[in-house]
Amino acid sequence: GVARKMVRYLLSSTFTDTSVERNLLMDDVTPFLQEYARRRGFECVTTEMRWGIRSEASADHQTSEICMQELDRCITESGGINYILIAGQKYGFRPPPNKIKESEFKALMQHVKHEEDRALLEETFQLDTNNVVENQYV
Repeated sequence: GVARKMVRYLLSSTFTDTSVERNLLMDDVTPFLQEYARRRGFECVTTEMRWGIRSEASADHQTSEICMQELDRCITESGGINYILIAGQKYGFRPPPNKIKESEFKALMQHVKHEEDRALLEETFQLDTNNVVENQYV
């Protein structure tokens, strides 16, 4: 079949300090771009993760992984631009990893001094010995 012409991009920003700009892009600019693209025979798709991550995925520390998978999808499928960043005055949320190599976890635990912090890490991450390369805490 004929290849579908598409521009797919991930819109990324911190949520609290760029909400006005993000809403403007989603409510006004995106519909304009979609219509502009349609008239020229291609599709324009905006991917926006503000509402796309369920609480279960967030609780399992999968937010970053899900966003990176979506970015990979945009890079693969887009015939043009694939990422737009709105930078503001803050760094945003940096979630904990969803996996830690066993060697890194053990090194980390050597530096954790307070017992309640050690207990929290041990409760949050469980050793998964099924990994072929190196065991991981998940």
